[in-house]
Amino acid sequence: MTTFTADSLALALRDNPDLLRANADATLTNPPVRRTPENAQPGTWSRPQSFFVPGTLPGLNEIISAAKVGGRGKAYSDMKRKSGQMVKDVIQWASLKPAGRVSITCTWQEPSRRRDPDNIFAGVKFILDALVDSGILAGDGWQQVADIRHKLVLDKDHPGVWVEIVEAQP
Repeated sequence: MTTFTADSLALALRDNPDLLRANADATLTNPPVRRTPENAQPGTWSRPQSFFVPGTLPGLNEIISAAKVGGRGKAYSDMKRKSGQMVKDVIQWASLKPAGRVSITCTWQEPSRRRDPDNIFAGVKFILDALVDSGILAGDGWQQVADIRHKLVLDKDHPGVWVEIVEAQP
Protein backbone atom coordinates (compact mmCIF):
# COMPACT_ATOMS: atom_id res chain seq x y z
CA MET A 1 0.00 0.00 0.00
CA THR A 2 1.24 3.48 -0.90
CA THR A 3 1.25 6.28 1.69
CA PHE A 4 1.17 9.97 0.82
CA THR A 5 1.46 13.21 2.76
CA ALA A 6 -0.65 16.15 1.54
CA ASP A 7 2.40 17.74 -0.11
CA SER A 8 3.63 14.55 -1.74
CA LEU A 9 0.13 13.81 -3.07
CA ALA A 10 -0.14 17.29 -4.59
CA LEU A 11 3.22 16.92 -6.31
CA ALA A 12 2.52 13.37 -7.46
CA LEU A 13 -0.89 14.30 -8.89
CA ARG A 14 0.58 17.26 -10.75
CA ASP A 15 3.00 14.92 -12.50
CA ASN A 16 0.56 12.01 -12.93
CA PRO A 17 -3.19 12.79 -12.80
CA ASP A 18 -4.04 9.06 -13.12
CA LEU A 19 -2.28 8.34 -9.83
CA LEU A 20 -5.47 8.17 -7.78
CA ARG A 21 -7.01 5.52 -10.01
CA ALA A 22 -3.77 3.52 -10.04
CA ASN A 23 -3.43 3.63 -6.22
CA ALA A 24 -7.00 3.14 -5.06
CA ASP A 25 -5.74 1.36 -1.93
CA ALA A 26 -3.29 4.15 -1.01
CA THR A 27 -3.57 6.00 2.26
CA LEU A 28 -3.01 9.68 2.87
CA THR A 29 -1.09 10.58 6.00
CA ASN A 30 -1.68 14.03 7.42
CA PRO A 31 -4.70 14.47 5.12
CA PRO A 32 -5.57 18.01 4.02
CA VAL A 33 -9.27 17.16 4.27
CA ARG A 34 -11.66 18.09 7.05
CA ARG A 35 -14.28 15.38 6.99
CA THR A 36 -17.85 15.49 8.15
CA PRO A 37 -19.41 12.85 10.39
CA GLU A 38 -20.05 9.52 8.67
CA ASN A 39 -23.82 9.82 8.97
CA ALA A 40 -24.01 13.44 7.77
CA GLN A 41 -26.97 14.33 5.60
CA PRO A 42 -27.36 17.57 3.62
CA GLY A 43 -28.30 20.36 6.00
CA THR A 44 -27.18 18.48 9.14
CA TRP A 45 -23.48 19.39 9.35
CA SER A 46 -21.85 22.72 9.91
CA ARG A 47 -18.11 21.99 9.74
CA PRO A 48 -16.43 22.81 6.44
CA GLN A 49 -15.37 20.13 4.01
CA SER A 50 -12.29 20.85 1.94
CA PHE A 51 -10.03 19.38 -0.68
CA PHE A 52 -6.97 20.40 -2.69
CA VAL A 53 -6.74 20.23 -6.49
CA PRO A 54 -3.05 20.19 -7.44
CA GLY A 55 -1.72 22.11 -10.42
CA THR A 56 -3.35 24.97 -12.29
CA LEU A 57 -6.79 24.54 -13.80
CA PRO A 58 -7.40 26.08 -17.24
CA GLY A 59 -8.11 29.81 -17.08
CA LEU A 60 -10.60 31.88 -19.04
CA ASN A 61 -8.14 32.59 -21.86
CA GLU A 62 -7.43 28.87 -22.33
CA ILE A 63 -11.14 28.06 -22.21
CA ILE A 64 -11.97 30.67 -24.87
CA SER A 65 -9.09 29.54 -27.09
CA ALA A 66 -10.15 25.91 -26.82
CA ALA A 67 -13.76 26.80 -27.65
CA LYS A 68 -12.64 28.54 -30.87
CA VAL A 69 -10.37 25.76 -32.15
CA GLY A 70 -11.89 23.69 -34.94
CA GLY A 71 -15.29 25.35 -34.71
CA ARG A 72 -16.99 22.43 -32.95
CA GLY A 73 -15.64 22.79 -29.43
CA LYS A 74 -13.78 19.45 -29.35
CA ALA A 75 -10.70 21.04 -27.76
CA TYR A 76 -12.89 22.59 -25.04
CA SER A 77 -14.73 19.32 -24.55
CA ASP A 78 -11.42 17.48 -24.12
CA MET A 79 -10.17 20.16 -21.71
CA LYS A 80 -13.35 20.00 -19.65
CA ARG A 81 -13.33 16.19 -19.53
CA LYS A 82 -9.65 15.98 -18.49
CA SER A 83 -9.81 18.76 -15.88
CA GLY A 84 -13.18 17.58 -14.59
CA GLN A 85 -11.94 14.01 -14.16
CA MET A 86 -8.90 15.18 -12.19
CA VAL A 87 -11.13 17.23 -9.85
CA LYS A 88 -13.58 14.30 -9.50
CA ASP A 89 -10.70 11.98 -8.57
CA VAL A 90 -9.60 14.39 -5.83
CA ILE A 91 -13.19 14.72 -4.57
CA GLN A 92 -13.51 10.94 -4.42
CA TRP A 93 -10.18 10.73 -2.57
CA ALA A 94 -11.41 13.33 -0.05
CA SER A 95 -14.59 11.33 0.73
CA LEU A 96 -16.82 14.41 0.73
CA LYS A 97 -20.40 14.11 1.91
CA PRO A 98 -23.43 15.35 -0.06
CA ALA A 99 -24.40 18.93 0.70
CA GLY A 100 -27.49 21.05 0.31
CA ARG A 101 -27.09 24.81 -0.22
CA VAL A 102 -23.43 25.79 0.16
CA SER A 103 -20.94 28.64 0.32
CA ILE A 104 -17.69 27.88 -1.47
CA THR A 105 -14.28 29.47 -0.92
CA CYS A 106 -11.52 28.84 -3.46
CA THR A 107 -7.99 29.71 -2.43
CA TRP A 108 -5.97 29.75 -5.64
CA GLN A 109 -2.27 28.99 -5.09
CA GLU A 110 -0.59 30.35 -8.21
CA PRO A 111 3.08 29.79 -9.07
CA SER A 112 3.45 33.39 -10.31
CA ARG A 113 1.51 36.56 -11.06
CA ARG A 114 1.48 35.72 -14.78
CA ARG A 115 -2.26 34.97 -14.99
CA ASP A 116 -4.84 37.67 -14.23
CA PRO A 117 -7.27 36.95 -11.37
CA ASP A 118 -10.31 36.87 -13.69
CA ASN A 119 -8.58 34.23 -15.83
CA ILE A 120 -7.74 32.12 -12.78
CA PHE A 121 -11.24 32.28 -11.27
CA ALA A 122 -12.82 30.76 -14.39
CA GLY A 123 -11.45 27.40 -13.21
CA VAL A 124 -14.28 27.28 -10.67
CA LYS A 125 -16.45 25.98 -13.55
CA PHE A 126 -14.53 22.69 -13.52
CA ILE A 127 -14.79 22.46 -9.72
CA LEU A 128 -18.56 23.05 -9.60
CA ASP A 129 -19.23 20.63 -12.46
CA ALA A 130 -17.14 17.96 -10.72
CA LEU A 131 -19.00 18.51 -7.42
CA VAL A 132 -22.29 17.97 -9.28
CA ASP A 133 -21.00 14.96 -11.26
CA SER A 134 -19.71 13.42 -8.00
CA GLY A 135 -23.11 13.81 -6.31
CA ILE A 136 -21.86 16.26 -3.67
CA LEU A 137 -24.13 19.02 -4.99
CA ALA A 138 -27.53 18.49 -6.63
CA GLY A 139 -26.73 21.28 -9.10
CA ASP A 140 -24.59 24.37 -9.51
CA GLY A 141 -27.36 26.94 -9.75
CA TRP A 142 -28.53 29.66 -7.37
CA GLN A 143 -30.55 27.23 -5.26
CA GLN A 144 -27.49 25.10 -4.44
CA VAL A 145 -24.70 27.72 -4.39
CA ALA A 146 -25.27 30.66 -2.04
CA ASP A 147 -21.94 32.33 -2.82
CA ILE A 148 -18.45 31.75 -4.15
CA ARG A 149 -15.42 33.55 -2.72
CA HIS A 150 -11.97 33.67 -4.25
CA LYS A 151 -8.59 34.25 -2.61
CA LEU A 152 -5.18 34.45 -4.28
CA VAL A 153 -1.89 33.19 -2.84
CA LEU A 154 1.53 32.94 -4.47
CA ASP A 155 3.06 29.47 -4.00
CA LYS A 156 5.48 28.41 -6.72
CA ASP A 157 6.16 25.06 -5.03
CA HIS A 158 2.54 23.95 -4.54
CA PRO A 159 0.25 25.44 -7.21
CA GLY A 160 -3.37 24.40 -7.05
CA VAL A 161 -6.62 25.37 -5.44
CA TRP A 162 -8.00 24.69 -1.97
CA VAL A 163 -11.77 24.37 -2.09
CA GLU A 164 -13.75 24.77 1.12
CA ILE A 165 -17.45 23.95 1.21
CA VAL A 166 -19.69 25.13 4.05
CA GLU A 167 -23.42 24.54 4.39
CA ALA A 168 -25.24 27.83 3.90
CA GLN A 169 -28.48 28.87 5.52
CA PRO A 170 -31.49 28.00 3.33
